[in-house]
Formats: sequence, structure tokens, C-alpha cells
Amino acid sequence: MFIRTKGQPKIERFAKAASTVFAVGDLVTFNGSGFITPAVAGTTGGFIGICKKAVAATDADYAANTPIEVDVNLSPDSEWEVDANGAITQALVGTYKDIIGNAGQISNSVATNVHTIIVGLGSTSTKARVRINAQAAVA
Repeated sequence: MFIRTKGQPKIERFAKAASTVFAVGDLVTFNGSGFITPAVAGTTGGFIGICKKAVAATDADYAANTPIEVDVNLSPDSEWEVDANGAITQALVGTYKDIIGNAGQISNSVATNVHTIIVGLGSTSTKARVRINAQAAVA
């Protein structure tokens, strides 16, 4: 889960992909049909922002393309705390890391698509303060 720690939020609404689960704090991107969807490992860029509304498979609008709120301020002065799949150490500060598995966690070792750059240690040993590389794969 990406949680804003620095910068001002800017909330906009985008139509979501139907029949897709979203969690608050997911990094989102557009799919090939113009709807937002959670980013996944291997996403190569074009991030829109951070999802602000959970969508579960049991929700009434799960199978619809209803708009949901997204924090679109991914400017360089915005920082986020995010979970990592292992320990984040001072030696990792300044390195690029990928999101993995789901849209709310980063790798502490993989940097193929360079989705984020670690700018500081998080509130626990498995959290990092990051900036999002909105274009990814261009760092």
C-alpha cells in the first residue's frame, strides 16, 4: 500500500476496469481499453496515481466501469511509504526498485522496470519512503 508522506494530494476520478479488485493504496495505470487498473510487476510505465477507493468482488459496481478516486499528484516533491518484500537498509537509499506481485508492494532487490526510487527508510524495517517514477522504464 502506498501512503502519502509528503506533497499535496490531487484527487481525480477515472473509470475503473470492470470485474477488477482494487485496494486503497494501489498504484494504478490505464489498461488498453482506457480504464484504470492496478499496476502489476512488469508494468512499464504510464502510472496515473494511487487508488483511494477499495473495490471488492462483492461490491455492487464490481462488474461496472464506475469512476473511482485516484490521487494523481506523482510530482517529484511527493513521497510515499510503501511495503517491501524484505528489509530496506540505508544502502538501498538512492536505488530504483520495482513493484512486485500487486500494486502495493515493492521489491527490495529487483530493478528491471524502475517503478520507484527509494529516498529514505520507512517506519519499519520492511517499509521504504519512495518517489514514484511515473514514466518508469526511462530512468
